[in-house]
Amino acid sequence: MKNKALRVGLAVWVAAMVWQNGVMPAAAQGFSGSIFNSSEWRENISGPPGDGDGQGRIVVAAIAGDRFGLVVDAIVVTNGALPLAYGPYGYALGAGLPPGDYTVLAWVDGNTNGVCDAGEPYGSVAGKLTGSNIVSGIAISLLDDNDSDGLPDWWEYHWFQFTPKPFGAGGDEDSDEDGLLNKDEAGSVSWSLRCVI
Repeated sequence: MKNKALRVGLAVWVAAMVWQNGVMPAAAQGFSGSIFNSSEWRENISGPPGDGDGQGRIVVAAIAGDRFGLVVDAIVVTNGALPLAYGPYGYALGAGLPPGDYTVLAWVDGNTNGVCDAGEPYGSVAGKLTGSNIVSGIAISLLDDNDSDGLPDWWEYHWFQFTPKPFGAGGDEDSDEDGLLNKDEAGSVSWSLRCVI
């Protein structure tokens, strides 16, 4: 059902682009490359992010515009127990996408809902389609710490999702004032934080 809805949405978007631009898109436009998984997320604590079952998959999508635009094509490249192997995992997206700006987004989908949820490890690259080209060789690295603050984003979101800035804590801070730095707690086996009100 999801694939059918995605195809219908893609057909409507392509038709809108044809109507707007007055031309049919070239038949061979798309993106291809490799995904490298640097994530160590085990997804073994009740989410979010994820659902806590330790399983997941890597999804890659072509998105019109920026990473929050319309998904025009998406595929699952691998699945299994997390963390998944480094790869590389090859992918090919799009077949006849219209010219324009795109984002190629890949992520570890911990709850397998097909959405890059807050805190899930991801990587993205901007791409442009012109004429009838296939943009190839796009390498995407999936990272745990996309905001480069010394804490895995999935850990930050799990513990700080109800704060004004769920990704605002730094690794060298002691957010729960227990004498341990956030980076030390994130690296511990127990992953326990006191509630800070």
